Amino acid sequence: MKRFVDFIWDGLTLQHMNCNRFMMFYVVHYVLLFLFSITLFILSLGVLLLYKTFHIAPPFGIWAGILVSAMSMCCFPIIGTAAVKRLSKVSHV
Repeated sequence: MKRFVDFIWDGLTLQHMNCNRFMMFYVVHYVLLFLFSITLFILSLGVLLLYKTFHIAPPFGIWAGILVSAMSMCCFPIIGTAAVKRLSKVSHV
């Protein structure tokens, strides 16, 4: 089981990439995830406020958009942890 977990974790931390390519990959995905979550949150909140001004019950998709954007914000610590583990492993070699 430990070998399986290590295999998954090594895949998540992209151990097969060299450090420069990994950092470029990491920064690009971090920025894209941040822009996606902020954009989705702003759009969902704007549509929610539009529905509220007309006193109409908003559809579930609006609430789902807000929840998805909040959950994508929760991915930042996971990505950060994976990057720190990857970089600390490189610096010890």
